[in-house]
Amino acid sequence: MEAKGKILVVDDSDSMRFVLREEFEKSVFGVVEAENLEGALTQMNALNGELSGVVSDLRMEGENAGVWVVKTARRHNKNIPVVLFTSTPELLEACEFMIIEKMGVFIRQKEGIGVIRDIVEIFDSSIRG
Repeated sequence: MEAKGKILVVDDSDSMRFVLREEFEKSVFGVVEAENLEGALTQMNALNGELSGVVSDLRMEGENAGVWVVKTARRHNKNIPVVLFTSTPELLEACEFMIIEKMGVFIRQKEGIGVIRDIVEIFDSSIRG
């Protein structure tokens, strides 16, 4: 079966990238991974417009790494769907309004497989139109 699209998954946790990859592949998405901002930039430049969406941890090594992932993705495609997630509730509360209002992205708190499936559904819906 042909992939619905290609999703970039950015997270410094190997296990989180693994779980996201598995869920996206079950939903027939191709997946490329990066463990940090530098890797994400490399993937976005190499794929130059081929990405259907980006899922990124908000908090990784480097100042505002998750936000930079979004900004770079939007330079390549201003309408690309993006989901940011974090396991830091205080960060989520502090950033949620600013990020959604200014950048038009979805933001979720990591809470098990349910939120992973919600993230996959966001992309599934955006691809179906």
